[in-house]
Amino acid sequence: MSASRNKAIESAEGVALFRALGALEPRDAFRNPDFLARDFLGPRYRRTYHLMKLFRRFSLRRAERAMPGSYWYLFVRTRHLDEILLETVAEGIEQLVILGAGYDSRIYRFRDSLRQVACFEVDHPATQAAKRRHLRRRFPELPSNLTLVPIDFNRERLEPVLAESGYQEDKKTLFIWEGVCLYLPDSSVDAVFETVRGHAAPGSSIAFDYVTRAVVDGQDSSTLGAAETRQGTTGLGEPILFGIDPAKTEHFLAERGFELLSDLSSEALSERYLREGDGSAVGEILGFTHIAHARMLG
Repeated sequence: MSASRNKAIESAEGVALFRALGALEPRDAFRNPDFLARDFLGPRYRRTYHLMKLFRRFSLRRAERAMPGSYWYLFVRTRHLDEILLETVAEGIEQLVILGAGYDSRIYRFRDSLRQVACFEVDHPATQAAKRRHLRRRFPELPSNLTLVPIDFNRERLEPVLAESGYQEDKKTLFIWEGVCLYLPDSSVDAVFETVRGHAAPGSSIAFDYVTRAVVDGQDSSTLGAAETRQGTTGLGEPILFGIDPAKTEHFLAERGFELLSDLSSEALSERYLREGDGSAVGEILGFTHIAHARMLG
């Protein structure tokens, strides 16, 4: 297996590991809703998961020191994007496209809610092949409304790849782009927005998370997790390449033909999802992250 394929699978499994640990959280309000995450772990990560499960508190403290804010960020990101998905389903979307799907489990967790929605998972072919193997252990067959769409975002354009997979431009669509755009060059990010804007029906929208431009440029090393994340991703051969100045997010999207519906900062996400009844915080998340939802203009 090539280094790039290994890297894609390693990245997907590492994120799934943290979601799987989050699904063990004893407090209902703060449990990661991705109860399928552990099913996507390969042998090495499965061993790590079981070991960390036995010594959960100690393991999470160690993980928090290495990557401050990551554990709780994956919880709030999963929760918030789940909510956006269910809201748009209630509003009548006809298609769901998950870009850089990795080991995303939403199409399986919300199988009943998505029964009338055409679903597409777009990702690296190596990750998709590994995901199929994992899914066979849990499900006898994939949902009939799901199409797996292989792509290398750095080398291929999204538009023709989607078109060849049965995607229909005249249907109202939600695009979920989770944990991907920060690793892409500006040109690749623009190409995705251009495709969504030019090849989706009125009312379609995109939900995505992004990091601040200051972290990308190395101007922010003091925000929680900034220095560790930049160092860690660079060491893994996946440096952070793309970010947005939060003060300019609305303008950034408007230039690309989108209306900003919501843009939650780390502070807003923490306030919404990580507060006990007495107002105290259960944990901290990466301080340079935002989750945005934007609808096509016109």
